[in-house]
Amino acid sequence: MTLIDDTDTDINKVLLPGAETAPDPKMLPVIEILLNDSTSYPIYRQDIDKWAALYPAVDIMQELRSMVGWADANPKKRKTKNGVKRFMNSWLAKEQDKGRNPNNPNSSSGNTGNQWEFLK
Repeated sequence: MTLIDDTDTDINKVLLPGAETAPDPKMLPVIEILLNDSTSYPIYRQDIDKWAALYPAVDIMQELRSMVGWADANPKKRKTKNGVKRFMNSWLAKEQDKGRNPNNPNSSSGNTGNQWEFLK
């Protein structure tokens, strides 16, 4: 095991017990979704980047947090290891179809939020 100098403050250089090198941040899960067998499905930065390109009108991190909350609140409906990717893609596609702009969460396609705007 490599010893760390106490003056070294770079968090990425902190080693896990038994590790010879610091873990690659790209290989650490950003978020995890609970599955029906009580294990977790890890989601990595590369997955988030891919979905951000596929679904540009979606706040991917917020939707992933919503999925985590949904899985926590619906233990009998949790997904399997084989079905979780389909679930996530379907969820994100539905959000994309709503047409919201992630930079302006109050916007949606065709609806300005003021139903009486035509009277102005």
